[in-house]
Amino acid sequence: MHKSPRYIVLLLTTECNLDCVYCYRGKKSHQSMSLKIAVQAIEMAAQTGLPFHVQLSGGEPTLEPDLIKGIASFIRKSGLPTTMGIQTNGTLLNISLIKIFKHYDIQVGVSLDGPLDFHEKLRGKAGLTISGLKLLSDYDVPFRATCVVTEQNVAVMDQLALLLGSFPTARGLALDLLVCKGHSLKSDCVSPPSPAELKNGLKKLVQTLGWINANRSHPIKLRELELLKQAAKKGSRPHFCHASKGEAMAVHPDGTIYPCAQTVDDPCFVCGTVESPDESSLYLLKQYSLQGTQCNDCPVSGFCPGDCPSRLYYNDAQTRRLACVMNQTLWEEYEGLLKKRNDI
Repeated sequence: MHKSPRYIVLLLTTECNLDCVYCYRGKKSHQSMSLKIAVQAIEMAAQTGLPFHVQLSGGEPTLEPDLIKGIASFIRKSGLPTTMGIQTNGTLLNISLIKIFKHYDIQVGVSLDGPLDFHEKLRGKAGLTISGLKLLSDYDVPFRATCVVTEQNVAVMDQLALLLGSFPTARGLALDLLVCKGHSLKSDCVSPPSPAELKNGLKKLVQTLGWINANRSHPIKLRELELLKQAAKKGSRPHFCHASKGEAMAVHPDGTIYPCAQTVDDPCFVCGTVESPDESSLYLLKQYSLQGTQCNDCPVSGFCPGDCPSRLYYNDAQTRRLACVMNQTLWEEYEGLLKKRNDI
């Protein structure tokens, strides 16, 4: 390829042991990735010799422990300038997997949508997920949590922060706004929050994280706020993600390439295969980046990353406003906290 991707997502399997109410992929026939396809994808990204990231996903990737080890072993033995991560629901974590993560330096992300009762309603098997987080902390493995923000859990995100605060190795929290695709279009159990609900939930979250971090040696960083802070420091508007620059690809177990994980299985976004990639198609999401004249009067317009381009493609106009509300609210709360500290 003329321009190698800097962020690749390998969908190790289409199988999952949960049935999340908002899953944008839905249940598919079981298919696992071969090590050969994974290696081909990694070698594509390695062509320029520049650093890149490999994210292991699914389905539920921990259903394929041998493949995880095989991919990690290939990367480390090859000496590639690569970071690795895995996104898991945490229900299948065990000592064997923990040892693989530590040995091969694999960053761990766990999907967590609130306190136990909320997580149970949205994803299921909440007790097993908490057991997985405890195991990570017991073996001193840092992890970050990702929360899908919905009307159903937006008011308890502060409680999610308190839950994370009970785990010594929790390092971060990321917020993914609901993608109106797949299960969420058919489910009566989940919907996007209103702008007012999102604003109130974010305010409580930032304030709670501030209190928690004042009492921790390692802070729990909020991904969206950190991105805004970094962009403000540089004084420029960043891209939301590598996919919005055409520098990402997600690889289906059969070797088909897509611009990002949320577009997998959508024929409109097929970018060829690992054997015959279509470089130009990796830029299909760029046109959906939220960077227009409607942002001119916004206090974060100069350094706001906008919204997830695939979410803009799949969601309606009303839900597109939520990214604006999120970025504005987080920045207002951050400036408010700074002012309080300076006034003390």
